[in-house]
Amino acid sequence: MEDDDIREALRQGDDHRAFRLLGDHHGVAVFRACAAVLRDPAAAEDAMQDALMKAFRKRRKLMKVASVRGYVLVIARRTALDAARKRQRRTQLDAVHAAEPVAAAPTSREARELAALDECLAALEPSTALAVTLFYRDAQPWAVIATQVGLALDTVRMRARRALKDLAACMAAKGVA
Repeated sequence: MEDDDIREALRQGDDHRAFRLLGDHHGVAVFRACAAVLRDPAAAEDAMQDALMKAFRKRRKLMKVASVRGYVLVIARRTALDAARKRQRRTQLDAVHAAEPVAAAPTSREARELAALDECLAALEPSTALAVTLFYRDAQPWAVIATQVGLALDTVRMRARRALKDLAACMAAKGVA
């Protein structure tokens, strides 16, 4: 009967009612299936919502399956397993990052070079200094930089090219090659 109510709402094109019925009739079972895999109520809640949305996005198939509950529970289990794998990968990455050595403090020579570079960048027009920093330090694409500084793409590229020459001259004048 529950499946028939959902199918009838879908046939009528009443998506809001169909989704509400799907959650009302099968939400608890989906939550339990997710919680059995994840063993964390908050993660199970997120997985439940994802699973219900995935099932609802496939509403044409939902209208044809023999058991809506069975279909939704399969989606829930797969969604929970995906979430568990994602959590495990995240935990492994956190462990790797925690084990990485901390970068050594810059040497006095590197510190002088960085200070000189900061002074030379400060001497540039602010939008040009930002463009140079975003492209050469942060590896941002020119199109994104042009949007951020509010200038045409070709203008940003031309100013950055000129700024590199100015930076080289400034660094040389400060005794940094």
